[in-house]
Amino acid sequence: MNGRRHRSIFKAFLRLSVILIVVLLSSVLLQKDNKARSDESTTSLTINTPVCGTENRYLDVSSEGYDPNAVPEEDPAEGTVEGFVDHIYTSVLNRDADQDGKAYWVKTLTNGKATGADCAFSILTSAEFTGKKLSSSAFLDVVYQALCSREADASGKSYWQGELDSGRQSREDVIKTFIDSTEWCNTCAAFGVCSGAPTAKATRASGNATVFATRLYTCCLKREPELDGLRYWSLALTNLEKSGKEAAQFFFESEEFLSLGTSNKEFLTRLYTTYMGREPENSGMDYWMDQLKTGMGRQQVMGYFSTSPEFTALCKKHGLYRDPTPTPTPATTYVNLVAVGDNLYHEKIIRSGRRGDGSYNYDFIYANIKGYIQDMDVKIINQEVLLTSNSSMWSGYPNFASPLEAGQAVVNAGFNVVTHATNHSWDKGRAVALDSINFWKSQPGLLLTGMYASQADYNNLVIGEYNGIKIAFLNYTYGLNGRTLPADSRYMVKLLDMDLVCSEIRRARTQADIVIVLPHWGEEYKTFANEAQKSMARQMAEAGADLIIGCHPHVVQPLEILTTSSGKKVPCFYSLGNFVSNMTQSERCVEAMAKVRIKKENGVASVEYVEAVPLVNYINAEGTFYTVYPLDHYTDDLARSHRNSGVTPGYVRSFWNRVFSTGSYTYLGEDQ
Repeated sequence: MNGRRHRSIFKAFLRLSVILIVVLLSSVLLQKDNKARSDESTTSLTINTPVCGTENRYLDVSSEGYDPNAVPEEDPAEGTVEGFVDHIYTSVLNRDADQDGKAYWVKTLTNGKATGADCAFSILTSAEFTGKKLSSSAFLDVVYQALCSREADASGKSYWQGELDSGRQSREDVIKTFIDSTEWCNTCAAFGVCSGAPTAKATRASGNATVFATRLYTCCLKREPELDGLRYWSLALTNLEKSGKEAAQFFFESEEFLSLGTSNKEFLTRLYTTYMGREPENSGMDYWMDQLKTGMGRQQVMGYFSTSPEFTALCKKHGLYRDPTPTPTPATTYVNLVAVGDNLYHEKIIRSGRRGDGSYNYDFIYANIKGYIQDMDVKIINQEVLLTSNSSMWSGYPNFASPLEAGQAVVNAGFNVVTHATNHSWDKGRAVALDSINFWKSQPGLLLTGMYASQADYNNLVIGEYNGIKIAFLNYTYGLNGRTLPADSRYMVKLLDMDLVCSEIRRARTQADIVIVLPHWGEEYKTFANEAQKSMARQMAEAGADLIIGCHPHVVQPLEILTTSSGKKVPCFYSLGNFVSNMTQSERCVEAMAKVRIKKENGVASVEYVEAVPLVNYINAEGTFYTVYPLDHYTDDLARSHRNSGVTPGYVRSFWNRVFSTGSYTYLGEDQ
């Protein structure tokens, strides 16, 4: 008994010794492996590219507690591949991932056939995202949130916005550079995803097209796709080079499929899963088996499947055209529009544009707005003063005229609609007025309204067409500072006569989809609309105006949503205030940009969304430099160097909120 007991103890001791030796060896090997991985990680994740990385001029590293190499705090519920896909979809597309898209990315990220870079790049360059037509600023906000898991720092965003606005780098360049950064690696690491690098061209295809193409491989050929083939079909479908019908037909007629020698039953089963996304029901299978037995060819059967409601819905779900010849014009189109206030050059502003060689250039004034408006279809500016090449006529208050170079800077900034009927339209008489009209009329793609070179021009309504939507621009001024147009020049400036205005609105309704009235009206320096403005606005709305955008008071006035007797909603911006001026009073430096989205669906156009966006007119302390900033780009540091240091971001927000009780409006349909 004791012998057996001693042998049992000895065997247990041997087993324990073996286990301890294995553990010690494993520990040594693991330490070596970790060191190797650490060295490798240091090599692969140390990025010299100054993005979300290390240099002060790109990133605000002075922020307390900021560590560019810190891995973002991981929510245990989100630190998964599924969480990563959700993060990209919500950050970029502002929606939950669709089931097929999420399943595709989770699968390919998990099995190593795609990297985090592939997923992010694909969605950031998808038709759904690019179709939003975001400004450079908004685009960068999305990129920082999606790829760095944080809000943009001011200095980094400023740098990248400069790169985009100058054209030195494209949006795809910016995305690729961010994906090379340490912060991107950390974002991926938080979700346990391989960061990788974007595949050169394939990732430009939309995620939905990639999902559809993957289905063709798995449902028709019963195998996973090879990368080159998937790239080709994803791009071909995304770029509309191939329709869903053409792609599916190609797979079923390919040598690979034909070499499988499938039975009729297997052929039909694959048709059902490929074209209808489901297994066949017994009655359907029996019907098509009979058709094949009685002589119907496989290609003919495939033709029926390709026109089925299920396949049509499947193509629509993935954002694809079913048939080879797409509808040339989509049923729904949009126009994005912005409008700004008075472009008012005082003498100091005129002098600020003089270069060392005696020439003039004013591009710097609009540099901070150019990128913000570049993706808009319609960009309206109120040209307060006349332009002329005659330098002896240049002057500021009270009788204004500016160099032609001031107008060229407006054109260079991207504005393409100019309203010119103001109280200063006749400050210098007929000759200078014609100089100004002729300059604007000579600019390709630009529309001038409010001033005219002939009676025929005066009689014709100014209408532009954008994305298949015709928009009328009707501009009028309350007066000419006491001046009267000569009998032979009465057509040169349109005056705010309500009989004329309402008549032209009704006429424009028969020629355009959308009618915008742009009155020069109201009391200077009053931050509220007077009764005359309100009365005229109601008359304009009842006559058929879709949108009213006013100027002249040199301060902002409210946005009001008017309701006509028929129940139609008509947004009215009573005053956008100044845009460029030498007025230093605090209220006169706060400005508005009207931001508007117009929608045309099934032949009917409407103003779908309007928003008042705050701007700041910046003047340096010496009065030698002028520019305009969106409020979200205007900082306390800039305020300290403003000629009026009281124009702080805090002041602007406070003043803005007092004026704009309604800051935006979304049209919800006639039944709302």
